[in-house]
Formats: sequence, C-alpha cells, structure tokens
Amino acid sequence: MRLFKESKVVTRKGDLRDDYPELAARKVFQNSQTETSGDSADEPGGGDDQMIYMEFLESLAGAACYKSPNPYIPMHIKVEELCNFIFAAQVGKALPKPKAKRGKGKKKKK
Repeated sequence: MRLFKESKVVTRKGDLRDDYPELAARKVFQNSQTETSGDSADEPGGGDDQMIYMEFLESLAGAACYKSPNPYIPMHIKVEELCNFIFAAQVGKALPKPKAKRGKGKKKKK
C-alpha cells in the first residue's frame, strides 16, 4: 500500500482521476493473499499485513486491471504500463536519479 500511495497509484476522492481508491486497493491486496491455516506468520502469505512476492505480483496485475478495465488491452500491456508509472514515480525516492550524459568526442573548432 505504501508503494502505491507514494507512486500515486491509489487515488483520493478529490483527485482529478479517481480511478483506484484506497478501499479498492485494500480489497485487491486482500484477495490476492493466499489463505493460511493457523496464525503462524512463518507460513506462505505471512499474515494479513505481509505478502510474499507472488502475491505482490498478483496484486500488481489486479491493480492494472482495475485501473485499465478495457478488455481489448492485453494483460501484459496493462501491467507494463502500471509498472512504468510506478517506476517513474519512484525516481529520486526509492530509485536513484539517472546520471547526466556527457558528450563524447572532441569539440569542433570554428
């Protein structure tokens, strides 16, 4: 949830495009978690507040489908667009800023 909030994937009622509210995001995350038998957090799934990687991937796909409900866009395109949006929003926060490119070669004389 924190990643989605920081990347502005989760929207609020006052946002211009309110297409993925926090309540819907929580539902997607809860539905993507596997059921565990017992209260042990050592089992796959890790409990209500933790996810294993495969559950996270499933929730990414669920969020991509929720944000882009058009059935004619393939699933891999929806997920790729969502991931690109998240990665672009994380540059400078969780991801380093890209280094400026230096020009190669010698300067031309006039």
